[in-house]
Amino acid sequence: MKKLIFIFILWNLFFVNSTRAYNWPVSPFDSQHTITATLGEYRSGHLHAGVDIGETNVPIYAIEGGTPSIRSCVTIGRFTYCHITPDPKIVNGYPVAAQEKIGTIAGTHLHLNDNAGAANPLAGLSPFNDTEFPVVNQVIIEKTGETTFNIKANANDFRVCADGGNCGGHTHLLVSYEINLLHSNF
Repeated sequence: MKKLIFIFILWNLFFVNSTRAYNWPVSPFDSQHTITATLGEYRSGHLHAGVDIGETNVPIYAIEGGTPSIRSCVTIGRFTYCHITPDPKIVNGYPVAAQEKIGTIAGTHLHLNDNAGAANPLAGLSPFNDTEFPVVNQVIIEKTGETTFNIKANANDFRVCADGGNCGGHTHLLVSYEINLLHSNF
């Protein structure tokens, strides 16, 4: 049973996101854009909590309609958009339509979170084609107790260009899980 829970967590973290596809928050909506960081990348003591779309100073549009909450980021429906300058006409509490302009990227990328659980935005963005496989450098299984193991994996996943190919550079991913399994389960 614990193996199934572990597999379920991994599946949800990396593959399962939503039951429907949605357009990109930058124009053109129905074309793939460059991804410069992915969900779960290890970042100095924490894991990256969304994806970064590598565009500079371009308009951002709401993926779905809803009532915005504007703080350091803009949240509309299940999506949060960070590193943007909100459009002045977007006001807390007033509805926004899908594909309505909500702001402009304020730097080198848009950080996008899908707040539907541990959702990976790449699983819903359409179209999205990643032709590069991640490279696993190391997997370590450490026995930490009589029935407890710590599993760590270090892998690289190359940045994805708008055409689905490798943009050069790579992201680093360090996955660490502690699981409690009986020896007889192996």
